[in-house]
Amino acid sequence: GSSDEDVVTGIGDCYGIAVDTISNMIYWTDNGDGSIRRASLSSLPATHAGSEVVFSGFGAGTASEIVLDTTNQEVYWSNWDNSYKKIYKVSMSGGTPVEVASDVKAYGISLDLQYNKIYWTNRESSSIGFAFLERANLDGTEREALKTIASDEDKNANGVAIDPVGNRVYWCSSNASDQTVQRKFATTNPISAPYYRDEYAKRPVNIRN
Repeated sequence: GSSDEDVVTGIGDCYGIAVDTISNMIYWTDNGDGSIRRASLSSLPATHAGSEVVFSGFGAGTASEIVLDTTNQEVYWSNWDNSYKKIYKVSMSGGTPVEVASDVKAYGISLDLQYNKIYWTNRESSSIGFAFLERANLDGTEREALKTIASDEDKNANGVAIDPVGNRVYWCSSNASDQTVQRKFATTNPISAPYYRDEYAKRPVNIRN
């Protein structure tokens, strides 16, 4: 558009945003007061203080990524804090959060609602052999590694996106030291971090569970 517009004001430290186009709501995380909140897109601009609290307390203090499951009416988010390092979910109407995965510094979360799976990139470790791309059922069961760190170009994984139709998962690496990979992908993806893709069929797992 031609100009910016304030949607929500007064947020202390926002790291994640998600929009529910079905219910016409916007969700965000605020590390400033340790909360996950929402407001109606029909009543903008909104204020952080006047918004609805979905959850406040443990696990939301350093909330980062946030995604919505509009089918099951749930909010998922990741926490980078060393005291938590987990992925949680809670009902869109509030309540007690449920732990989905632990020992995770997720810098990207994506849901495959067709097959009831959650995917994430994990930066808990940069050691060779560490699983940096994982998935599990939406309740956290059947957790499995899809990709492990084999070289420097696999380190510092960010973001994750699912293409269930094309049967692929996409993620990127912010490891700026790997200039060869950056140049290789710069012609088609003129961005600072290279993008990768991997076919599910090449992994020793089956997406069509």
